[in-house]
Amino acid sequence: MKNNFLNKLTLDILSVTDGVSKVKLAKIFYLTHKWLVQNDLAKPDDWSYVRMPLGPVPIHFNTLKTNDLIKINTEPTSLSYNMEVYYLMPGVNVGLSDKKTKETISLLAKFSTSDLVNYTHSDPSWLKYGNGSEYVMSELDIKRKLPVMNNISTYNAVEDNQTLQSQLIEGMIDDIVEVSTALEYPKVNN
Repeated sequence: MKNNFLNKLTLDILSVTDGVSKVKLAKIFYLTHKWLVQNDLAKPDDWSYVRMPLGPVPIHFNTLKTNDLIKINTEPTSLSYNMEVYYLMPGVNVGLSDKKTKETISLLAKFSTSDLVNYTHSDPSWLKYGNGSEYVMSELDIKRKLPVMNNISTYNAVEDNQTLQSQLIEGMIDDIVEVSTALEYPKVNN
C-alpha cells in the first residue's frame, strides 16, 4: 500500500522528535523525503505534495490521524491551524532504516517552523504551482540543498508563531493577487 511511505517516514520523524506540530511535521516530512531522494534512498514519486500557503503538505496527511502508533494532542497556541502536536505512542519502537536519516531529521527538527516554511517557499515547484495543486518534487527541487544550521533563526515560540502567521497571509495574498490579475488580464491564445 502506497500509504506505507507516509506512515513509515512519519513514524521515523516522530521517533526522533519529542512531539512536533502539524505544520512542522509536514515540512520535516517533505525535507526528509527530499534528503532521501538526494541520497538515492527514495524516489521523487514515492510521495506527492499539495501546494499550500505554508509550503508543501504530503497528500493524505490527514490519514495519519487513523494511525494507532501516533498520538495527537491539541495544545494551546495562538494559531488554531497549528494546535495539533504529533507524538509517537508510548512504548512504540521504530527502527530507522538509516543512521544518517535520523541525523537529518534531528537537524531539521532544530529549525523553527517558520524557518522550514521560509525554506520551502523557495523551492521551484512551490513557486510554480498555485495553492491546492498536487505535484511531485522536481529535479530543480531536488538539486536545492537542505537548510544549514548557520541559517537557523533564534525565534522564541511567540515570534515563530507571529512569523508563521505572516507567512500564511503572504502566501494567501500572493494567490489572491494571481487570481484577480488573471481575471482582469486574461491570457489570450494566439
